[in-house]
Amino acid sequence: MDKKLVCPCGLTCCDCMFYKKEIYETAYKLKELIMNHELDRFLTLCSKRKSWEVLGEHLDISESQIWDGVGKHFDVFKQMPEFMNS
Repeated sequence: MDKKLVCPCGLTCCDCMFYKKEIYETAYKLKELIMNHELDRFLTLCSKRKSWEVLGEHLDISESQIWDGVGKHFDVFKQMPEFMNS
């Protein structure tokens, strides 16, 4: 075995998910799909505080439960611009 392919973690590169080409190809396809449907704009808007508060109100969720019921699910989309620019 080539010593260059053994990482400090103990795995060989070919066993690592970061070495697998299909991971990057799938992420690229997802990014293209998001861009083609302008989903990034929608999700970025949804991640803003007022958007999920309004959605919670629309779903008739009490004000104290809006974050747990709706808001925390949109929080991850605050990172959408970084994902789209990578």
